[in-house]
Amino acid sequence: MIDAELLQAISDLLDQKLEEKLEEKLEEKLEEKLEEKLAPIRRDIEELKADNKRIHARLDALEKEVRRTSLILENEVLPRLQTIEQCYVDSSRIFMKKSERIDTMQDDIDVMKVVVQEHSRKLGMAY
Repeated sequence: MIDAELLQAISDLLDQKLEEKLEEKLEEKLEEKLEEKLAPIRRDIEELKADNKRIHARLDALEKEVRRTSLILENEVLPRLQTIEQCYVDSSRIFMKKSERIDTMQDDIDVMKVVVQEHSRKLGMAY
């Protein structure tokens, strides 16, 4: 019986070792398959990271340009625009005042025309 027990123990050890080896092989196969499935995803992630860096670089450049444009607007364009606006407002006021005078002058010219025509008619008859 000792031989039978010894054989049983050896059989159990072999079964245990076989199971361990099978589990190792199964784990290796699963890891290989998992790695195979993850490889394209990892490549995509790396590409996305590279794209992200390029986008950030472009955004940084865009932000600098926007700041530069804002400064130009604030320091050059707006003051000039305010000057133009002030000139326009001043000119507009002057033209509005002159417009009233022009209307009055037109009325006076119309009256003078009538008077000159009347005088011309009278002078023409007097001769």
